[in-house]
Amino acid sequence: MSLHSGRMHGGGIVKENGAVSLADLRDGQEGSVVALRGGHGLVGRMAALGFTVGATVRIVRNPGRGPIIVSVLDTQIALGRGQADHVLVRRP
Repeated sequence: MSLHSGRMHGGGIVKENGAVSLADLRDGQEGSVVALRGGHGLVGRMAALGFTVGATVRIVRNPGRGPIIVSVLDTQIALGRGQADHVLVRRP
């Protein structure tokens, strides 16, 4: 179950239709999930954590490398950068 709305390039998601990867957002920025990329396992896990289309996410901490702390559904979740690259968001 893979939703597709972008291209992988050099370890990140290329902007398409105003969407960027979750890993591209900086501390304090918010976005709305527009798509998830990946295999059935990754998409299912991300959905179970609350990363569903339309969900609002906020970056709590993104140091530029290593894990990213994200707030979704009033819960803070640490994601690996690779996982965050597979979540496409649109900024308000």
